[in-house]
Amino acid sequence: MQKTFPRVKTDAEIEALLADDLSDYLYSRNFQPVTFEFKAKKGNFNY
Repeated sequence: MQKTFPRVKTDAEIEALLADDLSDYLYSRNFQPVTFEFKAKKGNFNY
């Protein structure tokens, strides 16, 4: 069964979620690509 990942607002809620089996949440619609910048940019361009 595929579940959407719930929004949590407190540390207690996330701890309870992580204590359970998360295998129902592992499918492609729950993941989104993310880009990271590992090097600082050398300058700003304002036009």
